[in-house]
Amino acid sequence: RQPRVQQGGASEEVVQQEKRGGNDSSDAADADADADAEEEESGAEWLAPSKEETGKSAKDEMPAYLGKDSPRRSIVNKEGALPGLVEHVTAKTGTTRFRMITFCNQAYWPFSHGMLQSLKFVAPTLIPFWTLVVADKATAEYIRKLAPELDVFIDTDLAELVAGAEHASVDDLKQVLSWRRMHALYGLIAADFTTVFVEPDVVFTANPLQLFHDMLLDADIIASSDYGVGDAAVRRVNTKVLFAKPSDESKKLLDVWQRAEAAYQGKDAEKGFLVNEILPNADAMEATIHVLDQTTVGNYLTHAAGGGGGAPPP
Repeated sequence: RQPRVQQGGASEEVVQQEKRGGNDSSDAADADADADAEEEESGAEWLAPSKEETGKSAKDEMPAYLGKDSPRRSIVNKEGALPGLVEHVTAKTGTTRFRMITFCNQAYWPFSHGMLQSLKFVAPTLIPFWTLVVADKATAEYIRKLAPELDVFIDTDLAELVAGAEHASVDDLKQVLSWRRMHALYGLIAADFTTVFVEPDVVFTANPLQLFHDMLLDADIIASSDYGVGDAAVRRVNTKVLFAKPSDESKKLLDVWQRAEAAYQGKDAEKGFLVNEILPNADAMEATIHVLDQTTVGNYLTHAAGGGGGAPPP
């Protein structure tokens, strides 16, 4: 099953991701940063041997810095699945074990609403399989009032986690929220759901179901990218869109990925771990990862009138 990291996409763009706030940096600076990043060496210490290779569980074989003595931020997610999500989704599921999930709050609801409208136009059969994950009852009621057709899960564990870390820094809170997608994805994959995670500021321009099917024929986990084709897309990989099938290989990799949160001290949360630890060591893994390029996942910019963001690029 080579190569372990696949590049490219489908012939038709089906997903667009919104970037808000202003113009990107120059291509020259971006290329220099990419070159520097490629030169950095990344060890494979985080890679846990399989149970079959060692006779022990992957957790038993994790290096010491992933154990009780590892450095920790002021707040981190608990290891394992997002509490309650699998049970909620299972109760909503018939015979088709497929689920798409999005984390949302009231501020981001306009973006999720845009995604809902795009799905109504290009893929209405996908809507019953989409779950919005929110942090409180008020947000759930707000969304259910505006879009009663949507399934909403209240993540009460997040409120408890934040309440117990009143002195947590803003950066650590952002890290926790970003990493949380990996716990949600891990739990559903472990429960044998083919799972798609999408951030709220995504719209679909074509029915994505065939794309999901085709991409997962030859890969275990799919990630999106900012832009580029081939190696350029891999260098600009992101976690705005992630989907995976419940293969043994996916389950092993996602288990390691979600458990790495407490020890990983780099930037960009789960995306940073993907870029700095997973992709450079892809050949040592059993799982195959595919990175979608700009032929399938495109980005666009929005600029508020008079907002000081500058004119859109030519």
